[in-house]
Amino acid sequence: MVGLALLTAMTLAEASGAVPAVEASSPAWRGLVVVLVPPIDDDVTRNARARIMGELAAAPFKTITTTIEPDRDVMAQVETAGSDQSATAAFAIVRDREPGSSRVTI
Repeated sequence: MVGLALLTAMTLAEASGAVPAVEASSPAWRGLVVVLVPPIDDDVTRNARARIMGELAAAPFKTITTTIEPDRDVMAQVETAGSDQSATAAFAIVRDREPGSSRVTI
C-alpha cells in the first residue's frame, strides 16, 4: 500500500513538472497599500512595520511608505494618502503614547 502511494505521488510530481512555470519576476499585484509611519524610528515601530510589509508583500500587494506629519490629524492623513495614490488600502502605524509602552496601533 505504501509503495502504491509513493508511486502515485511520484507520478503526480512528474506530471506537474510539465506545466509551464509562471515567471517569478512579474507577480499579479492585488493593489497598492499606503502605510503611514511615525517620524520616530524605534525598535517597536520598526518591528511592526517589517512584519506588516512582509505580510503585504506575500499577499502580494505593492506598498508605499510615507511619514506621518505629527501636527496633523492621523485619520485625515490616512484618508488623503489613500485617495491621492488611488490605493486599495491605507493605514497608519502609531506608537502608543503611554510611557514605557511597547505597543503600536494600526
